[in-house]
Amino acid sequence: MKKNALLVLFFFALHFLQALYGQEVAVDFLAEGQKYLDQGESKLAMQAFNKAIAQNPKNHMVYYFRGFLKSTLKDYRGAISDYSKTLLLDSSAADVYNNRGIARENIKDISGALADYSKAVKLKADFSEAYYNRGIAELKQQMLKESLEDFDKVIKLKPSFAAAYNNRGINKGMQGLLIEAMLDFNKALSLKADYADAYLNRGNVRMKMNLKEDACMDWSKAGELGSEKAYEVIATNCN
Repeated sequence: MKKNALLVLFFFALHFLQALYGQEVAVDFLAEGQKYLDQGESKLAMQAFNKAIAQNPKNHMVYYFRGFLKSTLKDYRGAISDYSKTLLLDSSAADVYNNRGIARENIKDISGALADYSKAVKLKADFSEAYYNRGIAELKQQMLKESLEDFDKVIKLKPSFAAAYNNRGINKGMQGLLIEAMLDFNKALSLKADYADAYLNRGNVRMKMNLKEDACMDWSKAGELGSEKAYEVIATNCN
């Protein structure tokens, strides 16, 4: 009887050590993959993450980093698959929902992206990046009321975020609120003086307000800062 008990204890201890050893190996490969990812060695990072998953398929962080790597390689469907596996293992990760939303948006799955951003902010009420991403997706869908509310939320959480003012300005311009849009573009430029898109967008609003000379000056500045679209607008409107 005592011998049988010792055998059971031995096999239990052996199983525990094997599981522990496997976990440690997976964590080592994860750290190796992160190191290669930081160094821009995508192929080596992918190999390390694959090895980590082979050793321990329940380590949710490996799927997360492999999904991130796939996104940087523009393998958005592969990234979505890995982020989904991460969420099966840890459904409380707001960052993963946000990242999966970005990947979904890149394959034109806007409704799926909106659902993910909404889940992210539900899990993390002060998640400014997810509110911003949802606002952009809503803007693409002409959901102007919802988009405006999200940009307002972002600005409340992160008042120095120039891109939020720029995109709120676009939203207001689409609603015909031209003076309010102008104020948002001005604010964006006060926060980021080399913001080509804000100059471009302010120029668009100024043209709608029949301020052609000012509009052309803004578009010219946007062009100097690298906006190719600005020169197209100048060719059409400023000659």
